[in-house]
Amino acid sequence: MKRHLPLLLLLAAAAVSMVGGGLPDGPLREAVMELRLRRVISGAVVGAGLSTSGALMQCLLGNPLADPFLLGMSNGASLLAVAAVVVAGAGPWVGPAGAVGALVAAAIVAAIARDGGDLLPPTRLILAGVALAAVMGSLTTLLLQVAPAEGTLRATLFWTSGSLGATPDSWTVAVGLTVLVTLGWTTRRAGWMDRLLLGDEVARSLGVPTRRFRPALLGLAALLTGGCVAVGGLIGFVGLVAPHVGRLLWGPAHGRLLPRSALIGAAIVVGADFVARTALYPRELSVGVLTALLGGPVFLGLLRGRSYAFGTSP
Repeated sequence: MKRHLPLLLLLAAAAVSMVGGGLPDGPLREAVMELRLRRVISGAVVGAGLSTSGALMQCLLGNPLADPFLLGMSNGASLLAVAAVVVAGAGPWVGPAGAVGALVAAAIVAAIARDGGDLLPPTRLILAGVALAAVMGSLTTLLLQVAPAEGTLRATLFWTSGSLGATPDSWTVAVGLTVLVTLGWTTRRAGWMDRLLLGDEVARSLGVPTRRFRPALLGLAALLTGGCVAVGGLIGFVGLVAPHVGRLLWGPAHGRLLPRSALIGAAIVVGADFVARTALYPRELSVGVLTALLGGPVFLGLLRGRSYAFGTSP
């Protein structure tokens, strides 16, 4: 039962999201079901992608506080999304602009943190990410101050808090395939990830090609984060909490952690989206706000009530 708990949670969240809140009679019923199904799929893709990215970041940095947006990626996404709104107005290009911003931020951080070779030292990565986040955050604020603030703020505020209401199917499919490929590739190398938590020198002595593997993890995490930003905007906290919940329930070994935390993250986002669109109907709340409000207390309760370990032995 425990082994199948993440899948059961996702199925329960999807079922509630599909039929919860009632369904209209007549010809509108099929249209509403189709719209809800699209949101469920988008939410599952975003949740799984952010959770996987969070697990990769936590392994790469050896830091339990790491999440997909730690290295300035959220600030880079916000900067280019706001710039897109200022230049071209609100539209379907806001999501892709945010995705590009997240990827550019990760690339800049990796270039700054590179230490005489292919290694990406965790401390240098974090410091470079903090500095870049401050710069990009300031540029975003500057844009909002010099642009027509009222219209720009309205157009970007909901997106920067997370929304699944206007996601093109093609983006969802592309990101979903990226999540599946990444999960398959990293799960096959779960042993390398376990050893990487012991430190680079120990990992190399145990056969891990750290000079190639560390940049690969960062690239995959950035790609997933950028894709999820394009689909759902900035939905925080999921990438931080889902891997930790997975460790609490199934231990820190990445072979078990990666697929289960992906399902947990998918269930969190699907459930949060249902609450977001029904709690104050006809108004819609931001998904990112609810993931933090609902997930935080649950995570703290699990953390206080059970023994917990971040690393593992090979």
